[in-house]
Amino acid sequence: MGAIPLSEIGKAIVYDAPSHSTHVAQIKKASYMKGEYPEHLKAYAANKTGLNRCPVECKGKTGLAYSACLRKCAERLGIKKRK
Repeated sequence: MGAIPLSEIGKAIVYDAPSHSTHVAQIKKASYMKGEYPEHLKAYAANKTGLNRCPVECKGKTGLAYSACLRKCAERLGIKKRK
């Protein structure tokens, strides 16, 4: 069983163990803290691509209309879904 050093206790995550496990809970260390971006992914962050504007533009819409609005907004920004 692994251990988390006390210096990294702030990164500890406790979650329910899978059904096949004999343990009640499991602990793991978060790869990145909430709000942090790894260096290799910073270019894809929503604030860099402009995607953080799309939910604001689509506010008030629900369901399929909201989904379609998000897709159109992303397309306007030059972001297309990979096939």
